[in-house]
Amino acid sequence: MEPIRLIAVDLDGTLFDSSSRIPARNLAALWEAASRGVYVAVATGRIYLSAQRISASIAAGQPYLSSNGAVVGVNGEKDFRHVFLMDDRDVEAALKRAAALQCEFHLHTLDGRMLHLATERKRALYGDTPFQDAAGQVWNVLLPQEELLKECRGQTIKLLVQSDDVSRIPRFRSKLDETRYTMASSWFDNVELMAPGADKGGGLRALASALSIPLSQVMALGDNENDLPMFRAAGFPVAMGNASPAVKREAKAVTLTNDLCGVAHAVEEYILHS
Repeated sequence: MEPIRLIAVDLDGTLFDSSSRIPARNLAALWEAASRGVYVAVATGRIYLSAQRISASIAAGQPYLSSNGAVVGVNGEKDFRHVFLMDDRDVEAALKRAAALQCEFHLHTLDGRMLHLATERKRALYGDTPFQDAAGQVWNVLLPQEELLKECRGQTIKLLVQSDDVSRIPRFRSKLDETRYTMASSWFDNVELMAPGADKGGGLRALASALSIPLSQVMALGDNENDLPMFRAAGFPVAMGNASPAVKREAKAVTLTNDLCGVAHAVEEYILHS
């Protein structure tokens, strides 16, 4: 096994425990790895603003893969290292298909917003007034379909489609030209669409290239289907103890569960104590 110079770590079900907190042991192990010169990249389906914040809680100047790898950057830097934008025509086709099936959906945009189709459920969740944080960043915005299409033009980095009736998700996927999208799932009731090549594997390859690190010196930690592309890119993929069987089959090692600090266990065993 070659020395690890870059760690790519998923969040939910991996770095986070079941209470959606980062255990202190995980933070300590990743901080120690970063202090030794190992890059620590959070790899998440969340929008880049969330990825930046979580990345900065580990150590300053660390990279991140957000929106399932569609946006690659470094916390503290204004400009992105790599971006995969969706084609507006593909966004419109997917949105119309989702609306026809009465699925909920929202978009991640390059200007940092999450644009939601305005439905009764979304109004109950977020209200009609866009949320603005202390830094002035607008997050959840509810819009009618035609206005949403105008607002996302040239801006879409990810589209998430969700339905409580899970039978609608495969019906949604079956009518799309899958060559026009990268598709993943972060939960049983959703599908996430990005531009072709925009997955955690594509984002990890772009990041490793930007950092001049061979993929053979990359460790990836994850638990779910959307982590498989980075498992196939990384030289040393490690599955969580709570990972799905498909993820474990693609791994070179299996660590403890997310509630038993499996991330720290793997970092300590394969990097800090090796």
